[in-house]
Amino acid sequence: MKKQDLYQLYHSYGQFCSFMWDRWYDWRARKKSMPEDAYPPEHVTIRFQPDEVVFEYGSGQEIVPLSEFFDIEDEDEDEEPDLRMLWHCDYYDGPLSGMAEYEGEMVWFQCCNDPVDGLRLFKLYRLSPEQIEAETARHESFRKHVGWHADHGERYKDYKPRTRWSLNRYYKKAANKTPLDLEGCEEIGGRLFAYHEFKDYARRS
Repeated sequence: MKKQDLYQLYHSYGQFCSFMWDRWYDWRARKKSMPEDAYPPEHVTIRFQPDEVVFEYGSGQEIVPLSEFFDIEDEDEDEEPDLRMLWHCDYYDGPLSGMAEYEGEMVWFQCCNDPVDGLRLFKLYRLSPEQIEAETARHESFRKHVGWHADHGERYKDYKPRTRWSLNRYYKKAANKTPLDLEGCEEIGGRLFAYHEFKDYARRS
């Protein structure tokens, strides 16, 4: 099984939790470390990370490598996506949407699962030239009036407070901005992408 197949399964979070709880139960039963009636599914929180699964129950937790549950195939370096995060627009404990570069093309990335569940998964969309121009202009205005802290990679700069006049000017205009309409935009890449697959996603300390 490839990790990208796991991401697809994880996208259906309820199905994933049921699937993983069964595997965890069998794994602990083989280790003789779990009584038969301990920790029913509704009392276990499952978080999926790139190479491990975290099971939280009661006052404790157990971190189990994915290799305990799956025969994870080694993915060739050639299969690593040419994907770079340029800047984010929506943010909640990490980017939710914004512009990225995929195989040399500017695209829109959009989180497609609940970001509090653990691993964030994203879809990529091809925008029209007019949409790219509008989003680039909006971001240049954000840089000028608010700051460069939404950029990723080498363009990132620490936030330096602007004047209240400058902030108000940007956000007053942004309040009237029509949200980006992705209807009719082609989804590209052929799969879901995990947060850690974006180059430069961890450019903050």
